[in-house]
Amino acid sequence: MIKIRDCLDEMVKFTLDYCVEFDIGLTGEFCSGLLCGESVLHDGERIESSSYALLHRFSGVPDYPLYKVLALGLLKSIDSGSFCGTFEKISLGKEVIRLKEKEDEWSKLINQKGSELVNALKDVFSELQVQEPLFSLMKDGIKTVEARCFEEEYDRIRRGGSMVMINKCLMFEVLELHQYASFYELLKAESSEKVFPGTKTVEEGMQMFRKLYDTDQENFNGVVAIHLSKSVAQPCVALAHILSGLSYTGVQNLLGLSHTTGSIFHALPPPRSMLLSSFMLPYKPKVPQKLRYSSRDIVVNLLGNG
Repeated sequence: MIKIRDCLDEMVKFTLDYCVEFDIGLTGEFCSGLLCGESVLHDGERIESSSYALLHRFSGVPDYPLYKVLALGLLKSIDSGSFCGTFEKISLGKEVIRLKEKEDEWSKLINQKGSELVNALKDVFSELQVQEPLFSLMKDGIKTVEARCFEEEYDRIRRGGSMVMINKCLMFEVLELHQYASFYELLKAESSEKVFPGTKTVEEGMQMFRKLYDTDQENFNGVVAIHLSKSVAQPCVALAHILSGLSYTGVQNLLGLSHTTGSIFHALPPPRSMLLSSFMLPYKPKVPQKLRYSSRDIVVNLLGNG
C-alpha cells in the first residue's frame, strides 16, 4: 500500500497540470502560478505527517513552487479530517462569520473526499516510473503495455486485477504479465505499437529499448511485459473535487494568505527571488533637484510682498 504522504505532491502537480480535464474551476494562469518556480527543498525531503514544522520553517512568503506548500497543507488537513489553514485570522465582524462557514464546508469536503483518496491508495500493490512522452501516452490509453527488465517485486503484481501507481499520480490495473528471455522475444510476441506507440517493427522497438536498457540488464533476469488498463477509480478525481470546492479562497488560505474584503481573489504571493531583487535595487542618493526655490525662499518672498 502506498502512503498518501509519498505521492500527494505529485498528485497535486498532475491535477493542476490537467486542470481543464479535471474541471477544478481554477484558471490556467492561477494553476501555472502554483506550478512555476523551483523549490529550495532538497530532493530527499518529502512531506511527512510528522514534519509540519516545514510550514513554520518557511513561514512568511511561501517557498516556490507553491503546489508543494499546497500539498503540505492538504496533507495536514486530510490527516486531521478538517481544514487546516495556516494564516492568522485578522478578519473582523461579518468576515469572521463568513470565513467560519466556509471552513466548515471545506472541512466536510476534505473529510469525505480525503477518505476516498486514502482508500483508493490502499489497493496499490506497487509503483512504476515511466518517462515522458510514454507516460502521457499511457494516460491517454494509447500505450497499453509496459515492458522492462524483470525484478522480484513484479511477482507481487503477476495476478490480474492488481493495482499499480504510475509516477505517483495515476492508478492502473494489471490485466496480464508475461515474462520473456529478451526484449526481442517480447516484441515478437507482443505488439511493438502497444509498447512504443509510433513504432511499426521489432527493429524500431529494439532501438527504443537500447536507449533505456543495456544488454547486461536484459540478460541478467530477463524481461517482462505488463498489460495495463487505467483504473476507473482515480485518487486524483477526489483531489480535484477538493480543489474545486476550496476554490481560490481555500487554496490561498492553505498557502498562508489572508483573504479580506478587497483582496484579489486569484492573487498568489510573489517568489522570494522577486522580493529580494526589489530590495537590492541600486540606491541613488543624488537625485537631480526639481524645486527651483526652497520653502524659506518662498516664505521670505511672501513676507516681502506683504
